[in-house]
Amino acid sequence: MKKFSDFTEPVICTFAQGYTCGSLAAKITRALYDGTDAVGVYFHHVKQEERTDEKIKYVFSLCADRPIYALSYRGRENEGKTDDEIGEELVRLGALGASTVDVMGDLFAPCFSQLTDDKAAIDKQKDLIKRIHDTGAEVLMSSHIQKYLSAKEVEEMMAEQYSRGADFAKVVSRCDSEEEQRASIETVLHLKSVFKDKPFLFLTMGPYTRLLRLIGPLLGCRVWLAVDDHTDGDTIAQPDLKTIKRIRDSVDLRPYKRY
Repeated sequence: MKKFSDFTEPVICTFAQGYTCGSLAAKITRALYDGTDAVGVYFHHVKQEERTDEKIKYVFSLCADRPIYALSYRGRENEGKTDDEIGEELVRLGALGASTVDVMGDLFAPCFSQLTDDKAAIDKQKDLIKRIHDTGAEVLMSSHIQKYLSAKEVEEMMAEQYSRGADFAKVVSRCDSEEEQRASIETVLHLKSVFKDKPFLFLTMGPYTRLLRLIGPLLGCRVWLAVDDHTDGDTIAQPDLKTIKRIRDSVDLRPYKRY
């Protein structure tokens, strides 16, 4: 199965969200017909009784050779689970066939920035990342923070994520004004100049989130996060697959050469 790192150009990853593996199967099938490059699955949305090895393998088998990005965050259907239990599920998802597994940056020590500085928790994260790598999967470390971050702050967070063994860095911050929107675009260009070929994804949340989600990968982010349609349970901030494909296929940002 391909991984995100096998692609030299930005990947369109379409999320399937649902309470049952049957609903996931339907959304994955539609996304494949509509031409997605990769599939993402929010397992914290899936009812616990649906998360058997057999059903998860079936869902993953539908993805053909596309990369599978698996997430299992706190809350939703994971309400009441410990971080250790979530960590064990992440290893299992890698073993069952996920090509990229998301590890929260504050796993084992929840904090506002979702990037803990607790040494014991960091050591546990490093051990977990090694175990996920042993399954053959890549690791994306994610941090979501409900405030605006400067380019330097995002850079420092991503550098810390890489230092823990993550193959892919992801930071999501807030964007509440046009000024912050312009700065978020400059942040992507800054990260590209710093991290070169290291894969990263910088996103924003809030009222001015849309522009960056549409054009970020044209400027340096490695992945577009999409949905095939906006039905019950889908993340409204994520643009739809067809729109992203039109942008990707029609925008040429190569340096202009005049003859």
